[in-house]
Amino acid sequence: MNANFGIITLVHLLPPSCKGQAWWGRDTGRWEMRQLKNKVASGLNWMALSPSQAAISVVLLRLAGVACQALMIGLLANCLSVVEMGKFSAVYVFWGLVRMLGPMGLDQVALREISFARARGDDELAGGLTRYANLLTGGVNLGVAVLSAAILFVLADWAYIELDPLEVLSIALAVPAFALVSVLSSAVRSYDRNIASQGMESIGLHLLTVVILLLHWWLAQLSLGAVLAWQTVTAWATAGAYAALLHHAVGGRVGPVSSDFARRLWREGLEVFQALVLIGLASRAPTYICMSMFGPAATAILEIAIRFGTLPAIFTTAVSTTFAPTMAARYAKGDRAGLGDTLAVASWLSFVPSAFIMLGAIVLGSWLLGAFLPPIYQLSYVPLLLVVASTTVNGAYGMSSIVLFATGYQQVVRVYSVLQLVTVVVAGYGLGYAFGVSGVAFAILLGFIMFDVGLALEVKPHLGVTGILRSDGLAQLLRSIRGQPLSTSAISS
Repeated sequence: MNANFGIITLVHLLPPSCKGQAWWGRDTGRWEMRQLKNKVASGLNWMALSPSQAAISVVLLRLAGVACQALMIGLLANCLSVVEMGKFSAVYVFWGLVRMLGPMGLDQVALREISFARARGDDELAGGLTRYANLLTGGVNLGVAVLSAAILFVLADWAYIELDPLEVLSIALAVPAFALVSVLSSAVRSYDRNIASQGMESIGLHLLTVVILLLHWWLAQLSLGAVLAWQTVTAWATAGAYAALLHHAVGGRVGPVSSDFARRLWREGLEVFQALVLIGLASRAPTYICMSMFGPAATAILEIAIRFGTLPAIFTTAVSTTFAPTMAARYAKGDRAGLGDTLAVASWLSFVPSAFIMLGAIVLGSWLLGAFLPPIYQLSYVPLLLVVASTTVNGAYGMSSIVLFATGYQQVVRVYSVLQLVTVVVAGYGLGYAFGVSGVAFAILLGFIMFDVGLALEVKPHLGVTGILRSDGLAQLLRSIRGQPLSTSAISS
């Protein structure tokens, strides 16, 4: 939760003596109190952070979340069997797909359109778009939950699944929660609450989950069913927290969404959804390729590599969630120079820490795996390096897909998503057959190169700007972090 919301709460909790005459004076206390609430609610200038500073704050929160995830994975790797760990990995990948695909592209489109509406000062349309996206996402994913439960009950006796009814129920009940977390967090970011949005995820989905699992492990034996059930509880708690924060941000300013506008949203959301389906399949396909070729034990080896190897992605994700609304607003205003500078700063802010993590994984990866995980997971070292290399490529060029999504060029992203998926599937099975788990991991790297580098080459032809790792971007990043104005005021918030 960000500082603005905390101060608003404190203002409302002030005693009467502070709200009125004893603090500000007999005649002006109420008026000044009202003015203070209005200023705090809208965000005071002296509390504002530049997007670079906000992105760094989001990175720190994501690091806290990653630390909790690492602790959870270490706990589960030591408490569950390798087979159970493989099953959990498959379920966790499914929930990840739900977070990506559950909103049907409305999270991406709503983030862009809400940012456009707020840039024009149309707060009622922004509120209406928020309500429309949330209600549609929740309703559709209730149906997805029922369908998921039916499919899992039918497949429950398959050799690689063998899930009991409680586990199936937990998997299905979490579906609407994870979809709502995705669309709600996107809407919260559209209202310039990037730090609060990430804080909710780090505290709710990660910290709360690991605390509950540690308590359960301390009091009783930890089982796969208990892990899935508690993960479902924390997902719903996080969705509720997001809904409360978004309700406060919207502030009752909710207007109608015309049928023509709704149809356009649905059409563009479907285009984004198609691209995200392909991206999601490409990113999650290696897990299922490994499961189909080698079984759950080898899948656990790959999953450990993916879990720790995607650490650089926290920087890319933090930067994209912070800068995407700014990119959309700059594009809506026709500020191409500002858009290029924003892209330059964002790409360097994403790439530099990712490169350092790559070096750290090369030097310390094997030791870290041996120090905190059972000996069998030493087999994850080579796949780990390949996955880290792929996420470093994404750190360098990943802002290309973000800026194309934010500016309405989702069709271009969709084309490269197809190429990425084909690359991962064909190379995954081919290299997996030849080199085992490491071959599947190498297919991940090839897929990222195809997707991110290819899209980086499409930015200038479609947007007329250059920015991905631009030579002056690093200097502009340093100025932005220090709070100094940039050459074209692209990132002055």
